[in-house]
Amino acid sequence: MKRTSLFAYLWIALCGLSSVALATPSMAERPAPFPKTIHYAPLPMNNPAFNLAKSQVLTQYLQAKLHIQVIPKLYDNYEDILTAFQQGEVELIELGPLVYFTLQSQTEHATPLVSVKHHPQEEYYQCVLAAPIDGINHLESPPTQPAYKVALTQPLSTCGWLMTQHLLEKHGLHLETLPSQYLGSHEAVAMALIRKEHQIGGLARFIAERYANLGLRILDTSEPLPQFIMVANNAKLSADERNALQAALLDYRSNEQTPMGIYGFNPFSEKLFDRFQSIVAQNPHTQQYALKQEAVHR
Repeated sequence: MKRTSLFAYLWIALCGLSSVALATPSMAERPAPFPKTIHYAPLPMNNPAFNLAKSQVLTQYLQAKLHIQVIPKLYDNYEDILTAFQQGEVELIELGPLVYFTLQSQTEHATPLVSVKHHPQEEYYQCVLAAPIDGINHLESPPTQPAYKVALTQPLSTCGWLMTQHLLEKHGLHLETLPSQYLGSHEAVAMALIRKEHQIGGLARFIAERYANLGLRILDTSEPLPQFIMVANNAKLSADERNALQAALLDYRSNEQTPMGIYGFNPFSEKLFDRFQSIVAQNPHTQQYALKQEAVHR
């Protein structure tokens, strides 16, 4: 009886192990070992409600695709986003080219995943100089009227000091000689021009076009620039997690019935930054100046 009982126990144990093995999914079937929660910081915007709604479209997609929790975290400016990234408070952020270069100079933990499409038909990004529709028609140097008052987004914004200065120089003007004001977002610049609080503003072309029918005129447009970038925090996410996140973003297709400003993603390529790097090289003081101005305006 003892021998029979021993064989019985062994048989039960083996059957139990087999059933556990059958019930356990294979490695290929298991989802990527993500942390329980990913925090995503979108671009800083003047309208928190719109920014949250836009972010939720993407985060809900990632949650369904990867079976993880994705929580949007909104910040008022780029410097706060960079600080949160370096302190490990966020795992995924969206940045413009200039801010991305700034982050690269501050940490080794920034891994670019994809480029963001803000327009369904375009593979690049542009900045513009804009004015009220019934304001100035063209730029003059020196201006025949009192010095142009310039509206800017943020010091670290690509369409902020860097590209506004770059476009003004084409017309013989220098931003440092003109009165200027940082308003915080592209939308705020557009509205300030529509209200005629400023004579000139620097902002993204797709935002200027969105507000054109409210009374905005584009005076000049930059050359094509790199798109915005989704950047992963490699101190918080493993290579497998980053690859799964990248694949999910590249599979994303926007719902054209409810466009929220993101129309999908393209693979990230360093080659797209060659032209932009040359512009930065022509204005070597811009990044240092932007960092100082960002600190002043915090």
